[in-house]
Amino acid sequence: MEYILVDGLDGTDKAIALMENLGYRDSIALLDGVTYAGFNFIDPYRIYRETSTPAIIFYRHKLSLDRIKNALYKNFNDAITRYQVIEKCLVNKVSFSTQWGIYEYTAVGIDVVYARKIITQLELYSPEPEPLRIADIIASKTARLLYENNKL
Repeated sequence: MEYILVDGLDGTDKAIALMENLGYRDSIALLDGVTYAGFNFIDPYRIYRETSTPAIIFYRHKLSLDRIKNALYKNFNDAITRYQVIEKCLVNKVSFSTQWGIYEYTAVGIDVVYARKIITQLELYSPEPEPLRIADIIASKTARLLYENNKL
C-alpha cells in the first residue's frame, strides 16, 4: 500500500506510478478534486503529458481560489508551485446542472462535452460519479480499520 505525504509534493508521482502498475492504457483518470492529504495535489496536466491519459477532475463543492491562495501563501514556502497547479485546474472548470444541483469539473486531454457525458453516465445514485463514491467508501473504511489497529 502506498501513501502520500500530508501536505507533501508526491501526489502526482505516486498517481503516475499507480497508473503504470494498474495499466492505464485506453483509460481516463477520474479524480476527486485536485488536492489530497491537505495540500498535496495531483497534477492532471502532468499526468496527461507523461502518460497521454486524459483526466476528469470532479469537484464536489465550489472552491474559492482566493481562500486557497491565502491558505497556501500563509503556510507554505513553495506556495507558488502548489497554487499554479490548483489554479490551472480551477480556472478551466466547467459547471453543469444535474437533478441533484450544479456541479463542476475540469476536462484535461478530453472534450468537455464528452467528459460531461461520462460523468452523467456514472451518476447512478448520487451527484458524484459512482467510481468516486465507491472509492470514498472504501478509503474511509480502510482508514478507520487501519486507525483502529494502530497501523495509521
